[in-house]
Amino acid sequence: VGSIIEIAVARFEEFQVLREELATANRALHERKLIERAKGLLMRARGLTEDDAFAFLRTIAMNRQSRLAEVAQMVIETG
Repeated sequence: VGSIIEIAVARFEEFQVLREELATANRALHERKLIERAKGLLMRARGLTEDDAFAFLRTIAMNRQSRLAEVAQMVIETG
């Protein structure tokens, strides 16, 4: 019985790690989508290239000491 419980606990812990990895991957994908959308808005509104739009977002993020995704969200909200 003890070994069955140990196996069950180990499997549960493995499952928890996988859930955390999935959540991290989903968060990264969501942030990437925000950044791509913000770049698109900047490219249209300011006539920037994709590289220049990304550099613009990155510069703002560094100046505000914010995450790139947070700056992208602000750009999208102010549209």
